[in-house]
Amino acid sequence: MRTKDIADAIAAIPETAWVEIDYTPDGQAQVADCAYTTGKGTHQVTRRLVVRRTRLTSKAQQRLWPDWRHHAFLTDLDGTTVDVDKFHRQAEPRLCRARPGSDEPPQRARSVDRGLNLDPPMGVV
Repeated sequence: MRTKDIADAIAAIPETAWVEIDYTPDGQAQVADCAYTTGKGTHQVTRRLVVRRTRLTSKAQQRLWPDWRHHAFLTDLDGTTVDVDKFHRQAEPRLCRARPGSDEPPQRARSVDRGLNLDPPMGVV
């Protein structure tokens, strides 16, 4: 998967497709989805790209982070976009596992759903 291709797919989602979801009191969150094709040749597959976008709404925070932040994952789950996003957020902590007998922090387990942080590092425009 190429980040630019995913960013382009997200940018093509119409504003009317975004649905409000519960978020923090000082923020706003919405979800939407679209079809996304990845792979080449016989390995090409189209999946559902579910995107959650969030932004802070307090004036002080908006000066620092005025734009939407996006979190996207590919899935083959059925259901409304809101329900699939909610399931993903609830399942995500269980996808992290500590290595047995190790003091190292938990490592993210492999899953069908792949979360992608598409935001540039702070200070990068």
